[in-house]
Amino acid sequence: MIKKIFSSIFLSAVVSLGSVSIATISANAETSMSSSSENDTKKDKKKKKKKELKEGKTSNMAKNAKDINVNTATEDELITINGIGKSLAKKLIAYRKENGKINSIDDLKKISGFGPQIIEKVKTQIVF
Repeated sequence: MIKKIFSSIFLSAVVSLGSVSIATISANAETSMSSSSENDTKKDKKKKKKKELKEGKTSNMAKNAKDINVNTATEDELITINGIGKSLAKKLIAYRKENGKINSIDDLKKISGFGPQIIEKVKTQIVF
């Protein structure tokens, strides 16, 4: 499909602009096509990772595929929890390294950024 569109654009350019601009148009079209395919690959990898996490194909998942063990989860796994982004995931991992196992919601409250609203969002998605 992309090759057909590229061919049409290329032929149109040859007819309307002449041979002087062909190289520029060709280079721009190829750059655009490669960027698109790289973005598609990144999106596919991200979708695959999320699917694996949801299906419980990782050792850090609890019995319920939605529940993530905050004591063993990686940063990538933690950011799949609704309410936890990259920054909070890093803070949680740093707290875990300094203080050991997180045993309860009260332990989460000790981590900067885990206020009442975040706790409400995450408490049904995690295990200790």
